[in-house]
Amino acid sequence: MKMNLYGLHSSISEVVVADVTPPTNGVPSAEQAQDYFREAQAVRVITSSLCAQEFNRVRNVEIAKKIWDILREAHEGTDEVREGKMDLMQGELEHFVMHDEETVQPGSAVSNLILNFV
Repeated sequence: MKMNLYGLHSSISEVVVADVTPPTNGVPSAEQAQDYFREAQAVRVITSSLCAQEFNRVRNVEIAKKIWDILREAHEGTDEVREGKMDLMQGELEHFVMHDEETVQPGSAVSNLILNFV
């Protein structure tokens, strides 16, 4: 998704990293207007790229950074969840052994299954 945003303009992809808020004091400066325009572009690209289920998670959010964070947490989990998954996978990989009767094909299938879990 970041590449999709970057494809429109490099400064739009930065919006999901830095929090841009709409101007609240009446007439925005030229820089505030440009930032808000990029924010609106990022929100539009992200929300138009979502399926209905994902869109329902973020439909009332108007800030690209918040939308990005909600979707990231929904798919990757919190930092604690990601650490737990990594610890679990490290344990699985440490105990992974290919038996004598196994060929490379089934062994690699199991290792791919473990790695895809991450």
